[in-house]
Amino acid sequence: DLAPGKLARIKVTGLDNVIVNTERGPWLICHTRSYSRLPLAYPNRLALRHGMHVAGGHRHHHAIGVAANGKTIVELGGLMDESRMMYANKYTNDIPVMANGYALLKNGRMSCPMLG
Repeated sequence: DLAPGKLARIKVTGLDNVIVNTERGPWLICHTRSYSRLPLAYPNRLALRHGMHVAGGHRHHHAIGVAANGKTIVELGGLMDESRMMYANKYTNDIPVMANGYALLKNGRMSCPMLG
């Protein structure tokens, strides 16, 4: 039910990543296959490899920080239905608690409403 003007602004891709060029430099926005249980560890590795800010979606964590090269790194959490994720806590484990969240990229800066 989006207005045609807003619908025209939505871009859909089959890729697991896109690069968004901003005033503060490029952002790698991705949905990675690899994962680390340590918050921000994997986005830090990607920021060092690609030399750009990184935001990873569908993460178990929800965090924002700075990579070793000074680039902003973000784990976006996910938009998960906890009632459908019960299997993740069925047995005793050290899997991180699923974190719902999202972020907004505006003027080259990432803000995460869930983090305040």
